[in-house]
Amino acid sequence: MSRKTSTPSGNRRWMDPSSAHAYIVIYRRHRCEKNGGGGPPLGAVDGVFGSSIRPSNVPVEEGKVYEAKIEDIGREGDGLARIQNFVVFVPGTKVGDEVKIRITKVHRRMAFGEVVRE
Repeated sequence: MSRKTSTPSGNRRWMDPSSAHAYIVIYRRHRCEKNGGGGPPLGAVDGVFGSSIRPSNVPVEEGKVYEAKIEDIGREGDGLARIQNFVVFVPGTKVGDEVKIRITKVHRRMAFGEVVRE
């Protein structure tokens, strides 16, 4: 028995359920639909994702300088320092370097910095 199905592009076609090429399309509701459809999706601040507002538990601030020791190397080859157990990626460093870092970008779970040359 054949039945009507939809492809991801929305085109309808007839498909034999015993076909080896059968697949299932799962519909995921958008976050704002789960919240009753009113207001911006979860994670949006004033309707905008990626706002500069950061959680209060982040121990670093953009533009400030910190002293840290490079403890490890990240996947991309950047040095990895921890400031109060918060991860800061610093390009151009290697394990064991003790450097002054200027924070250039702060995210929820990590930050990026650059070495301050004096």
